[in-house]
Formats: sequence, C-alpha cells, structure tokens
Amino acid sequence: MRKDQELNLVKQIQLMCAIGVMIFMAPTLGVAGDKTCIDRWSEAAPVVAAKRLVKVEELSALAPKKLGGSIVKATLCQEDGSYIYSLVLRTTKGKLKSVTVDARRPF
Repeated sequence: MRKDQELNLVKQIQLMCAIGVMIFMAPTLGVAGDKTCIDRWSEAAPVVAAKRLVKVEELSALAPKKLGGSIVKATLCQEDGSYIYSLVLRTTKGKLKSVTVDARRPF
C-alpha cells in the first residue's frame, strides 16, 4: 500500500471514529437553547413518573386516531418550565412527520 493510500485510510478511520462518538453521545442529553431533551427512556421514565406525565404507551395507543399516524420516535423535552414530547410519526400514507405535544395534556 502506498503512503498516500495509508494516510487516506487513516483519515477515513479517524472520521468514522469521530462520527461513532457523536452518534453514541448524542442521544443522552441534548440541549438546544432553552429546551432540554432526554432521548434515553431509562432516564426519562423516572421524570415521567415523578411529574405525572402521560406515558408514551398511552400516546402510542391514541396517536393513530388523534395525530394521524403511529409514533416512530418520542423524545421527552423540558421547554420553558413545562414538559413536551417531540414525536416523529409515520402517517397512514407512509410519510414521516414531526409533532410536538404537551406531555401532561397531549390532546
């Protein structure tokens, strides 16, 4: 293998490692402005219980009728002192749609 090929391979490996670290760390806790989100449900579940929020299971059961699709991903966020769910839905036509609902009174 030539030196330029080796350097290129090393750069590719470094890039893949950096992407892997970002993917691994991103879901733990995201902060965007005044909005704090928890992607890991092992961390979100105690908050849902303590704050008496609607469980995602309940949202999933009602989502097709109330939101027009099934939940693909749910993230619990705290924004301006209240809790919201940031949802990704798959509509009945198969398209993805982002929806935000209040975590106490979603409908």
